[in-house]
Amino acid sequence: MWFLKVTRKEFLELLGKESATTIKTNELLSIQNLNRKRLAKGSILLVWEFEPKVNPPCLVITPDSELKDFLAWATTYLPSFKPFTAFFKTINLSLFKIYNSYSNSPNFNSYEDVCAGMVISEALTQIPLSANPNVITPTACKSTVSYCYIQAICRGISIEGIEEIIRRWKTVRSITNQPKRSLSVTEISILGRTLENLILERPLAKNRLGFEENLYKACKQIRENGKCSAEIWNEITSGNEKLNSIPDLIKGTIEDRIQIFNRAIQYLKSFNKISNAQSSFVCGYFASLIKPGSLEHFSLIKSQLSSFPTSLVWYGFLTGLNKNNMILAIFDNLGRRVLRDLMHNRELVSTPSSDISFDELHMRFSSGEVKYNFKKNYTNSLQVELVPNIFSIIRIIDKEVSKGEDKYKNEKFVSNFKELGHQINKLNEIYSILRTESQLDRPDIKTKGKAERTKHKQLTLL
Repeated sequence: MWFLKVTRKEFLELLGKESATTIKTNELLSIQNLNRKRLAKGSILLVWEFEPKVNPPCLVITPDSELKDFLAWATTYLPSFKPFTAFFKTINLSLFKIYNSYSNSPNFNSYEDVCAGMVISEALTQIPLSANPNVITPTACKSTVSYCYIQAICRGISIEGIEEIIRRWKTVRSITNQPKRSLSVTEISILGRTLENLILERPLAKNRLGFEENLYKACKQIRENGKCSAEIWNEITSGNEKLNSIPDLIKGTIEDRIQIFNRAIQYLKSFNKISNAQSSFVCGYFASLIKPGSLEHFSLIKSQLSSFPTSLVWYGFLTGLNKNNMILAIFDNLGRRVLRDLMHNRELVSTPSSDISFDELHMRFSSGEVKYNFKKNYTNSLQVELVPNIFSIIRIIDKEVSKGEDKYKNEKFVSNFKELGHQINKLNEIYSILRTESQLDRPDIKTKGKAERTKHKQLTLL
């Protein structure tokens, strides 16, 4: 990487000229001596992956306290680059030093199927019970909080960094008035922390809930042996004998297993000695035993989400732990698409792929500017980079555009409806003519008509 320290005025001049004519090699800094340099107020660092020639910088680094001010300045003085962070990744110096130490290549530690199962299952919670699961798109999967968790975990981001990413995910959805999700971040975070321990093999954090260690151990055993040990299961169920016996009862035909599952869930609803998080895990585990390795029976759990909020996500998570699972092939290979996108290598010093960064979006909304009047990757969605190389997708509805489209659609409908009525009237006229002509040409109709006229005359005489 190569760095050039400039003022904002020099940056404006640089964008207006060919880089090769304005940058001298001896002005560039290498990564080795960056830490010895400090950014003065009003200055910025421009970053290239390779020694610059005619290409613009990939990354702009600001002093720690000036990021918001710089983005506001760029919005005013660089209208040709709108939004600015769609063309230049822009972060402060401290964040650059942190994220430059993380891996660009994701490491799943052989838990790829678990990641795909967790994301898809969370997306399933957002569709109606009667909906076809094939309606779920990769875009919908990228909007989940699970997707953010996995992006961060697989790049080895610290616990504090993950918490900040999730905070930004919540903020983006809040300031853009996204529909409320059926699952809270707090509920999903238990699965996120479990996955974090499995992939990164980190020790349990101090803020973990007491039962989370048992959930982690159960997942490790399911991965290695295909089932949870009696000892750990006893801890999870608080020693309840009936719940302890159910995993061994879910056998026989699929129909038999479904009946046992339904009875077990009814009992679980009345059992209040364990937390909702534990009950959701138990429900998800029972479902994963109906047809191991498959999400085919997700509708059985979806109808129970009011009682066991994260049970469906646990179902996908635990199904992914099965070594013979079919997660990647389900719903028209949706799992493969999700995993493909998660596995992308993302260089810190590279051209942005998102529509806008969290900081610029937040700055725009803070200033009262809520229009999405710029080019986007998706027609009705916005890809937001929460932190370098970690993004989420939100749905957007531009009220101005929406009103115009509605008016156009209404006018078009009225016009088409009138034309349809006109054509129907013409068809009726043609039909009447053809019907009359066909009746006059039929001998039986003529004879019948003459007989009826004679009969009418006879009746009249009487």
